[in-house]
Amino acid sequence: MIKASIVASLLTCLMGFSSASFGQNNKNHDFRLAMSTTFKRMIQSYQKGESSPLGGDILDSSRPNVARFFGRDVDASIEHGSHSPDQSISLHYYHDAVLDGKKTAACLMTFDTTQPGFLAGYESTGLFTKAEITYYLAAHEFGHCAALHQASLGNMQSIPVGADQELFADQYALAFFLLQDKVNTAKKIIIFNRNNVSKSDHHHHPDELEAFFNAFPQKGDQLRATVKNTYDLVALTIQVGAKSALAYSQKTSQEH
Repeated sequence: MIKASIVASLLTCLMGFSSASFGQNNKNHDFRLAMSTTFKRMIQSYQKGESSPLGGDILDSSRPNVARFFGRDVDASIEHGSHSPDQSISLHYYHDAVLDGKKTAACLMTFDTTQPGFLAGYESTGLFTKAEITYYLAAHEFGHCAALHQASLGNMQSIPVGADQELFADQYALAFFLLQDKVNTAKKIIIFNRNNVSKSDHHHHPDELEAFFNAFPQKGDQLRATVKNTYDLVALTIQVGAKSALAYSQKTSQEH
């Protein structure tokens, strides 16, 4: 299981970001701070299993300097990743960046804090708490980040941008919650995907998520005991994803 210290530090990061703190005027700013802290903690945990350096953060694209930087397409090192489920967050992966004076791979996310309805798509469903929204989006984007990093290192095949990459990111988010026995939150993600994401959207994959949910090792399974950090959780997500894909394929074949 993810080390208690890692989980505790993530929880501590969000204690100041309760429903009350997400005020009407500042909730996007508060969300960015919570998202930044949570995402960085996930990377710190990942580095306990992966020695190749990785950095990351979420930046406010309403700031002119940020918008200008990410508006450029002249940096050959950038690999454009995918967008979050509500298309409001974009993640850019750099395999050769410099952060704080150190050479590193980097996952930099952007979103516009001036968007008045940024979190409305999640809040209006009544499914999620503010903390769950933050954890879900951070885990989803970290799934993208880790997959891009591992592919750039040659440790796994590159996942095609689009439906396949979005499915992996959501599978990682499910794994993040399931490993901590947050079963109800994982179920909420599947319900949200089924009922609130258009079938024509490449983020729509509720049946595949349900197959992953069913294939995830139960509490007490030895596979869960091997997970000590988010790097290990990426490996487990890949393993369970392959198992669930086979089960889903067999099920759909029988139905047709």
